[in-house]
Amino acid sequence: MKDILHKLYFGRVSRCECRANRNAEEDNIEGKINAEIKYFRETLSAEDFKRLDEIENLQAQIRSFEDMRTFNYAFRLGVSLMCAAFFGEETETHDKF
Repeated sequence: MKDILHKLYFGRVSRCECRANRNAEEDNIEGKINAEIKYFRETLSAEDFKRLDEIENLQAQIRSFEDMRTFNYAFRLGVSLMCAAFFGEETETHDKF
C-alpha cells in the first residue's frame, strides 16, 4: 500500500499508461470517423475545414473536463469504499462530490 501511495504522490501513477484493449467496434467507428474527416478535408475549403477542426478540438476539451470530473468522483468513491472496508464504517463523503 505504501508503494502505490508513494508513486501517486510523486506523480508516477498515470491513468494514461494503463489502457484497456480496444475492440473491433471501436476500430470500426474510428475508421468511419477518419473517412468522414477525409471527405470533408477534400470537400470543404481550407477555411471551412479549419473551422470544423476547431469544433472537434472544442468538443475534445469538453470531453476532457467530463473525464476529469468522472475520474475525481470515481477516485473519491473508491477511497470511501476502501475506508468502509478497512474501518467497517459507513462514510458519506461520496455524496459530497
